[in-house]
Amino acid sequence: MLLCRRYAVKEGHKLDIKEIILLGGGLLLVAVIGHGIWVARRSRQGDLKMDISPKNFRDADDEPLPEEPSMRGELPNGGARIVSVIEDPEPRQDSLALGIDPLRARRDEQQKSVQARKEQSKAQSNSRRKSAVEKQRRVDPAPEIEKPLGVSSELAELIVLHVLAGTEQGFAGADLVTALRDQGLRFGEMNIFHYLHEDSGSALYSVANAVEPGTFDLADLPALRSPGLTFFLQLPAKVDGIEALEHMVEAAQNVAKALSGDLKDENMSALTGQTVEHLRERVSDFARRYLTQQAYESDA
Repeated sequence: MLLCRRYAVKEGHKLDIKEIILLGGGLLLVAVIGHGIWVARRSRQGDLKMDISPKNFRDADDEPLPEEPSMRGELPNGGARIVSVIEDPEPRQDSLALGIDPLRARRDEQQKSVQARKEQSKAQSNSRRKSAVEKQRRVDPAPEIEKPLGVSSELAELIVLHVLAGTEQGFAGADLVTALRDQGLRFGEMNIFHYLHEDSGSALYSVANAVEPGTFDLADLPALRSPGLTFFLQLPAKVDGIEALEHMVEAAQNVAKALSGDLKDENMSALTGQTVEHLRERVSDFARRYLTQQAYESDA
């Protein structure tokens, strides 16, 4: 305003209010522009720099932050490169097309392998047990029994069955004695067990130890162990041969069940119904030959 008054006095002209406002606005505009130019120059001369690295945002007492592997550049210019992408293996397309679950198939194969090893181990164990029994069992499993008078050696026949232990430890002495006595067998002559005929008191069939010498030492029963028992029926018998055979087969089956043993025929094969039928035929054939021999000797 002072400048306007001086300008008006100098010129000898008196300014009105309108001219004063225009002149003041012009001066204000010049001041704003000048101030903007000054700020721009100041900004160019010293740019404001700010460090925004993570270390500036931690407290003074904090431990230094570890540098993330992903923040380090693998290339000289700091860039990163993708090494590889590992994806989960997918099931084979051919297996999926056939509707086969690879995991289940693998488990089935493992189970089959384990089962095969178990069966192989069991077979080897049975083979070793059978071999041991065959080596230890008597060559002549039945002790010689006095033949009835008037019977020639050609007509004497022996029917043999075996009860073998299911384990390599064999039958315990107390267990086998109990099983035999439960079937009516009694310990007696030749230190073996006999089933005695009710009327005559003679042995109808007998049971010997499967190992030499075929006897049982009952004096040391706790130490007694046997890999098997041998049942034998001497023909001709004091009673009908078929009846004696049926009684012996039934007793052998019951003893095998009581001792968890295996019932075998004289050839160490499993005793089957067909085997028993074959034994019946042998006994019947022997009876026919025996009667024929008796008739021949009577005529002579």
